[in-house]
Amino acid sequence: MSTVARLLMSKIMCLKVNTNIPGKARKKWVNFRQALNSVLAAEEIEDLGARLDRYQTAINTTLLSTLRYGHARRSLAASN
Repeated sequence: MSTVARLLMSKIMCLKVNTNIPGKARKKWVNFRQALNSVLAAEEIEDLGARLDRYQTAINTTLLSTLRYGHARRSLAASN
């Protein structure tokens, strides 16, 4: 598990769901971001957001490269 995932999981585990809240599934923790804001400082959230954005970019680049390479291999094999 990555450092980001561990940090998020530890912060999420600190959150308590108010069992007195009526509604569907306790209103899905009412507002997850608001609850997370009460646990994390704004700068920590921004840092985590930036790190997650970098991970997303890396994953997208790897996926696109893999798809492009696979397509090129299939095209080459079909032409032979």
